[in-house]
Amino acid sequence: MSEQLTPVADADAIRETAKQVLADPDYKLRSTETFRRVWEWLLDLLRPILDFFDALYDFSPFLFFVMVAVLLIVVVALVVHIIYSFRVAMQRRGRASLYAELDETKGAKPETWEQRAQQAFEAGDYLHAIRFILHASLLRLEQARKSNLRRGATNREYLRRFQKTAAFEPLAEMVEITDSRWFGGIDCSRSDVETCFRAHQQIQSTISGGGAVAKHT
Repeated sequence: MSEQLTPVADADAIRETAKQVLADPDYKLRSTETFRRVWEWLLDLLRPILDFFDALYDFSPFLFFVMVAVLLIVVVALVVHIIYSFRVAMQRRGRASLYAELDETKGAKPETWEQRAQQAFEAGDYLHAIRFILHASLLRLEQARKSNLRRGATNREYLRRFQKTAAFEPLAEMVEITDSRWFGGIDCSRSDVETCFRAHQQIQSTISGGGAVAKHT
């Protein structure tokens, strides 16, 4: 007795059936569909720009390539600026954290600030060095007057306070450098710190001679 063979479907029919199954929306991957929609949205968004460049190229290929070159330069400049700004911000944040404990210390002696200023200077942290040496000068001036620093007072307020003393000129020099570098975004150099250190020494000499409390003549 012969065996009955199961009929085999035609290969073309199998391929057609598989194609219909895969084309069914229920079998489409959601991620693929989402990507397609996002891509279509981006194309719609960029189409006016692409049309403009197409028209520009048709009008003048030279202008087209000049425009593309300028845009590339602008993009590169923006990327470099963003990276540089981020790097500087992280460096300042890191440096600030190193001195945060000292910065909030109440009753710190001038010698402490002078020591920290020297350490920051040797480490190449010029911005904090000028800030610390200015604070040391203000502490010494207030101690000479037997008073305390007022929290929240600005450097300009201290300048007005010592305006008629012999300490005014070196103090004004330090305040100008510190404010312009700390708040004005100007790069602080080694020579700026050296200038502030010299001004601090002048203030110390003035205090020794009584010029911090006497009227400037």
